[in-house]
Amino acid sequence: MPSLSDEIYRRLRDEINGGVFPAGEALREQNLASRYGSSRTPVRNALKRLDEEGVILLLQNRGARILSWDEDEVSDTYDLRADVESRLAEIAAIKANSTEIEALKEISSRFSDAIETDNRNYDHITHLNYLFHTKLAEIANSTTLENHLETLMQKTAVKATLQRSEEAKLNRFKDQHSELIEALEVHDPEWAASIMRSHILGIKHFLIYRMKK
Repeated sequence: MPSLSDEIYRRLRDEINGGVFPAGEALREQNLASRYGSSRTPVRNALKRLDEEGVILLLQNRGARILSWDEDEVSDTYDLRADVESRLAEIAAIKANSTEIEALKEISSRFSDAIETDNRNYDHITHLNYLFHTKLAEIANSTTLENHLETLMQKTAVKATLQRSEEAKLNRFKDQHSELIEALEVHDPEWAASIMRSHILGIKHFLIYRMKK
């Protein structure tokens, strides 16, 4: 069973990624303990984990601060994610069986339905996007790469990206998911890796473009 520290870590991480706490905001242990109905110790442990993942910066005797990104950090992080996820896609294309591919299709279909509704629920869309990427990693079954991906995904606030995306960008994400599934169906690792790299680097360039506006 997850500990209270684990639960607070997940809740705080999700709220940071969801924009509840904006970049640069100070996080105080006592305030967070009151928010989550706990003592300061599990909050302190959760903050240490987020500091190790690069989501926040712990300041000695001054609590913590949510990190803001500059263009170089966005570029470096997404370049790393493109390397990790393209390799996972390559492995998955070799290993995927029909049951696993059907599971990816089901997630992709739900993602498509979610972005085509008039009143989009971006929390739900983000969750489905997360499920798609983590399911692909599960198919590849590489513990080392999965651990790297988990860390990188916590640093990349996908919800903010999706919420600011134009209609064409969301549809492009949907099409790339579908094309990736096609590559897995024919067990073409080079095709799968190429699609995934294009997908992740497209997000990177979109974020940098938005930062410059």
